[in-house]
Amino acid sequence: MPEKSILMQLGDAEVPVTLGAAIHRQELYGRQARTVEKDGHVLYAVVLDPEGRDFLPSDIAHLQTDGHGSLTTAALVRTEDGEPLPQKPSSFKEKRTLRPAGLADLARLRVDAVFPVGCDLPPGLYCTQFAYRDAHLVKEAVLNVTSAGAFLLTGAFVEMPMQGRDDVYSFFDEEEDPEPDEGDGDEISFEMF
Repeated sequence: MPEKSILMQLGDAEVPVTLGAAIHRQELYGRQARTVEKDGHVLYAVVLDPEGRDFLPSDIAHLQTDGHGSLTTAALVRTEDGEPLPQKPSSFKEKRTLRPAGLADLARLRVDAVFPVGCDLPPGLYCTQFAYRDAHLVKEAVLNVTSAGAFLLTGAFVEMPMQGRDDVYSFFDEEEDPEPDEGDGDEISFEMF
């Protein structure tokens, strides 16, 4: 797939960015083929239509069914007042704004896709929004620029509590004893730990 150009805005400057092909999980971790055989014949998973015809999954480009397997029409995305949600243009058609980001932004991004990027930005993290095609909802994105290269990570921000150094963990569910026993001192006390 050839590289595509995107124009982004960082402050007052326009930044041209070239976007490479998405990196898929199979390219990173490999793919394992699973086959099932019965009596020397390879068995395939198929999709049955309401008339009983079978199709291989590779024969179908897009199919939506209800819970009972009947074909349904595509859902229309609507706003709270019932109006259809307008489609937003692709990032290749509309300039997106970049803003400096922090490590917390990268940590809360649930990544769906990773794209290698060519750009002339100083090393750092930048936030933006991204839509490969025209879409009702655009994805959040973090542009990670290092001296070795740059990658655009797209997905959705999720709210997760950050853990810091001052978080206290308790390994024992113990209650304070209101009156400690005045014994001979041979008992083990977990308070020192």
